[in-house]
Formats: sequence, structure tokens, C-alpha cells
Amino acid sequence: MINKQICMCKYFSNVLVVGGTGRNTGKTTLVEQLIRKFKDQYTVVALKTSMLLPGEEYLHGRHLLKKSDTFFIYEEDNSEGKKDSQRFLKAGAKKSYFISANSNKAFGIAMQELLPKQDSRILIIVESNVILDYIKPAVFLMVVGENMNKPKYSDLLNKADKLIIAMNKISFNRVVDTIDVKTNKLGILKIEFIP
Repeated sequence: MINKQICMCKYFSNVLVVGGTGRNTGKTTLVEQLIRKFKDQYTVVALKTSMLLPGEEYLHGRHLLKKSDTFFIYEEDNSEGKKDSQRFLKAGAKKSYFISANSNKAFGIAMQELLPKQDSRILIIVESNVILDYIKPAVFLMVVGENMNKPKYSDLLNKADKLIIAMNKISFNRVVDTIDVKTNKLGILKIEFIP
């Protein structure tokens, strides 16, 4: 469920978020394409979030960075598997994290742990819906599938900078082509759409 509290979200000019209206819509594929596009020009860090299910801790990453009663932050170190965090490394991300929490509030705490430690000269690409309750990214792409009319997605659809049809390689390529990253005099990144 989407957190309905008013968000006094911090803006991150170097964060791009990919969300979606369900599973198997192509979110991870889109994140991989974005990583491949920018990996040679910028240091790319990828994040994936998920609700914490009991007994699944072993499935996500190999290096536990932070653990509490309500969330885990894993840093992936294996690019050879099929997990999303591994696919991000294989696509060229310098680092890949998996964040799992048992509530939206716990995600907020985990984000406060991880995001401030990331340099604003690093491109951060996040696969998540819930992160939008805690940060304001430069760009939010929403991959829409069959479930787009469910009430829980209406707020997300309104927040999206761009809606993309699920698993449509042509629309994925077009969107990736319209995203650019600029660097200011201080080296701080700003993600934007190309007109």
C-alpha cells in the first residue's frame, strides 16, 4: 500500500527511478538498458527494493551491509546469477544493492541509511515504487502492465514523468534514448529528458 502521508521529500538530481504496475513488466530489463547506456560515462549504482518475506534473506546478495529488525541492506558481489541485483552488476553497475523491509516506514529508514552515503557525482538507478514516498528523483519512469487500473497504482501513475508499455522493447529503447545526464561545474549529476 502506498504511504499517504505528506512527503517532504529530498530532491536527488542524480537519481532515476523505474517503477511498475506489477511483476514481469520489464522493469529490470529497462534498468539494465539504462545502466548499459551510462556505464562508460558515469559511475552507476543500482538499487532494488522489495518487501521482506520471512526466510528469504539468503536469496538477496552476499554481503550484508546493514541489518535491523525491520530491514536489510545487501550489497551484491556476484554478477553471474539471475537475481535482479546480479543482473545490474552484469549490465555494468559499479555497485548493486538490494533493500528489503517489512513496512514502508522501514524503507524510509533504510533509504536514510544508504542514500546519503552515495556521492552526488554518481548516477543512481533504482527499481522501486515505494522509494517515491521518501525521495524525489530527477526522473520517474513507470512501466505499465495489465494491473495499471488498480487503485493502488493511481498515485504512482500521476507521479510518473513517462509511462512505458510493459515488455515493449521499442518503447523501452525510445525512452532510454530520451534520457541524458549532465554534469555541472562541481561534478554533480542532473538527469533530464532530451527534447
